Amino acid sequence: MNVPPRDHFLIEFYNNVWLNIRRAETSLWTLFSFYFPIVVGLLVYREQVGITVITFIIVLVSFIFSIFSFNLNLWYIRNLRLTSRVEKECLVDNDFDKIILPKIW
Repeated sequence: MNVPPRDHFLIEFYNNVWLNIRRAETSLWTLFSFYFPIVVGLLVYREQVGITVITFIIVLVSFIFSIFSFNLNLWYIRNLRLTSRVEKECLVDNDFDKIILPKIW
């Protein structure tokens, strides 16, 4: 199958950008999967550790994970903007019939 260079570029671009978007989403869920066991574990051992230490650790971990989450969300938004800008530059009118987009867009 002979694919024109422009179509090959678009296919590779979409694959790479959506791979980056999926990576950001997966990283965010991985981050949350570490956060909740830490909080639950601290709450289970609250009598041994003390409420002040637990509060400090939960606030510290929440702050650190909030920063990571914010960073991952910025990368996600960046990749979505990059996708839309390249679509605007590279796609022509008849390309919209080839890809899955609502006709309203």
